[in-house]
Amino acid sequence: MRTKNLRWFSMLLPVLLGLLVTTLANGTIIFSHTEATDPETEGWTKVNPLNLSPPNASVGPVINDLGLGINAWFDDDNSQVGDIAYRQIPTAQQIVEGNAFGWVLRANLRAVSNSSPLDGAAITLLYRYGTTISWQLNFGPDADGDPMVSVADDVGAVATFTLEGAGSSYNLYELRYNPITSSADLFVNGVERISDYTGYNYTGFPPVNAAVFWGSGDSLNLGRGHWNLAEFEITSPPPIPEPSTLLLFSIAIFGIIGYRCLQCKRLGVSKANRQKPTL
Repeated sequence: MRTKNLRWFSMLLPVLLGLLVTTLANGTIIFSHTEATDPETEGWTKVNPLNLSPPNASVGPVINDLGLGINAWFDDDNSQVGDIAYRQIPTAQQIVEGNAFGWVLRANLRAVSNSSPLDGAAITLLYRYGTTISWQLNFGPDADGDPMVSVADDVGAVATFTLEGAGSSYNLYELRYNPITSSADLFVNGVERISDYTGYNYTGFPPVNAAVFWGSGDSLNLGRGHWNLAEFEITSPPPIPEPSTLLLFSIAIFGIIGYRCLQCKRLGVSKANRQKPTL
């Protein structure tokens, strides 16, 4: 009987753990750009970091890119004297939650051209949380047109990955921050490619403003990126309702277990009584 109960419990345990993992894995999208939507209608602020007029860069929608049915927003830095990018500013509470529970910086894009090595930020995606640390991805094609991505530090591209043979294609990039290690790992199309990145430290400079930033951030280099998606997500669990569904589920599971055990105990007593010899 004990073996049967353990077997029965072992079948329920994965269900409980699965619900727990699903609950904790859900994140919250804080900022998002999608497809050919004008980012300014999504809450992004268009910025010209050098405050040039004109900015010597252009932006706009891309419809059915490469004939694949993919829509995007292009950012074309076509001179060495200007740039355009998009920015949103996280709140102090969002910064605290991201540092405590983790965050994801995400983009699905095609790096059309980039005149610079990847230590230049002609096509860039970055997150800053108000210190001297910047978490920064730079993009560009290699000589064969294959997509390249690098994580940047204060001396340039500290690590680079090339998706060999992919050509000029859209790819999903995710920089996932782990608060336990205080480092981030880069995933390309769901596969971890660069590990333990600790950010870009602006040594000797004052803290920079907190921001999520994508587009062109380099006036000295040329580059064009087609952005199908740009997102910032906090990977903390969503608010737990009162009473918690998970708590109720757990109570139900263990209540059933207790009831089963009580039944088994009563059944054992009943059998013992039936088997008691009469004098």
